[in-house]
Amino acid sequence: MSIVLYLSLVALWLLLAPQFELSSLLLGMFISLIIVIFTREKSETRISNLGRLISAHVRFYTVLLIEILKANIDVAKIVLSKEMNIQPHYLNYQPHLKSAYASVLLANAITLTPGTLSVHLDDQGYVIHALTNSAADGLVGSNMERIAKEIDACLLKR
Repeated sequence: MSIVLYLSLVALWLLLAPQFELSSLLLGMFISLIIVIFTREKSETRISNLGRLISAHVRFYTVLLIEILKANIDVAKIVLSKEMNIQPHYLNYQPHLKSAYASVLLANAITLTPGTLSVHLDDQGYVIHALTNSAADGLVGSNMERIAKEIDACLLKR
């Protein structure tokens, strides 16, 4: 898990760097190493299948981007309509994930998607605020939930 975290942090650093220079790369590698060292002992999980985990993450982020685009269109339609056809409400959502990592990953994805917000997360599940009924209905059994369960299956508790 430490290697995956390190490589992910370096890749993120390179994506966010304004320009590619050797000094910037070395700084990113150093900062990523410090982060991995400080978070290594706190990790409660280990990886059972690295290839499957990486594949699941790529699919998860692809689905997340698509869902963000679709939700942006839905929210824009609501905002631009004359009636403001919304049904804001809270719902309890239980995707039954075992690892804290997969739980937080899904909670953050829900928050990033317009029209939904993760309000609370604990062992019993999530409390989600949804702007519309269709946004709430889209959570249960969604592709993001299914892929989060695949990611969860790749992580074993120590």
